[in-house]
Amino acid sequence: MQLDTTTKSLPVYEALASKVRLSIIQQLSVRAMNVRELAEAVGLSSAIMTMHIKKLEKSKIIRTEMVPGKAGTQKLCMLDVEQINILFPPKTENPIKYHETVLSVGHYTDFEVEPTCGIATPEHIIGEFDEPRFFLDSDRVNAKIYGLVKDSLNTRSQTS
Repeated sequence: MQLDTTTKSLPVYEALASKVRLSIIQQLSVRAMNVRELAEAVGLSSAIMTMHIKKLEKSKIIRTEMVPGKAGTQKLCMLDVEQINILFPPKTENPIKYHETVLSVGHYTDFEVEPTCGIATPEHIIGEFDEPRFFLDSDRVNAKIYGLVKDSLNTRSQTS
């Protein structure tokens, strides 16, 4: 039996969502049984067993046949499925769209910087790392941060 994640498969999922019905399936995997035999094996009344049988029939997990019995006809229940496969919808890979953003960071007139620190342009490091005095270098106006910005405005940035 092939299932998917649509409501069309819901009767099977509902049929399997019961300890009693799982027990009935176990009993029928050994041999076909009538409603009375199943009720005795599971410890339920025949009336309640009939309700469970109907749910399993609706899901096409079992099938029933009316056959001659000791006192008239009896409903014989048989397992009608060997395996069930569930097909999940394929994953849809939605590519995340980004655009590149360049942010100038060196156009400041006042700053407070302590080591660990450093500043750089796209081409080179300005001065030395961990030396706050290089934040006064005239080349600081060329310092930039390059980043990839997700369309939803979440930012991943890479400093240069």
